[in-house]
Amino acid sequence: MQEENSIHDKIQQLQEQYYNKNKKNSFFKSSQKLDCAKHITEQIPLNDLLPKTFFLKENTNIVITDYLVFKTYANPNNYQQIVDYVVSLLNHCIQKHGCYQLHVYLESFTITAAQRHSPLIKMFCQTCFTKESELSRYLEKMYIYKYPSVIHTIKKLFTPFIDKDSLGKVELVGEKV
Repeated sequence: MQEENSIHDKIQQLQEQYYNKNKKNSFFKSSQKLDCAKHITEQIPLNDLLPKTFFLKENTNIVITDYLVFKTYANPNNYQQIVDYVVSLLNHCIQKHGCYQLHVYLESFTITAAQRHSPLIKMFCQTCFTKESELSRYLEKMYIYKYPSVIHTIKKLFTPFIDKDSLGKVELVGEKV
């Protein structure tokens, strides 16, 4: 737990450092956020960040994702590595349990975040949720928690990259934030 707090503290320090050097934009925030994310991955190895963002629930077929950590470091330079890491977790679940569940926490996710990270989301959907993908067959369920009120608008952006069978396995859980 202390290690987890220290990485969150380190990320926060690096963000503050970045925004002290680069005045926070009121407009065109997306490119600045991506630039800040690059700054963070220059200081903290991606191999330290990924397990804090995507992890297995012990002794289950559940892969948990945490957008709050993801958004601090994800950028076009590491999108492929992120997808590869998640795919390795999904494959581990399939080998061990025969299927997997994906539990996605989207607290603070916005339409601009969806646009900013759309190349990664498309890449992930095409890798995991198309008819051609082996991974789509083994998806038991995908649960989305703490989703934004605009989730249906965001969903429309990515539906073309997800086959109907996989889409039918997506469930919005709890109340939107």
